Amino acid sequence: MHTELISQLFSVSTHDINFYYRGIFSFLALSTFQTATKFKFQTLRDDFISTFLKLVKY
Repeated sequence: MHTELISQLFSVSTHDINFYYRGIFSFLALSTFQTATKFKFQTLRDDFISTFLKLVKY
């Protein structure tokens, strides 16, 4: 019974972690875009694209 509970918790937690990572990433993307509009748009956009591509690879 305990192992079933633990496995359920683990499956839920991994799903939640993926969800939270997506939320955090979208929040970072939004904040990056907002700062990019305030400052040099081109360089920050390029930096964001490069970091995004790095994250997608992994």
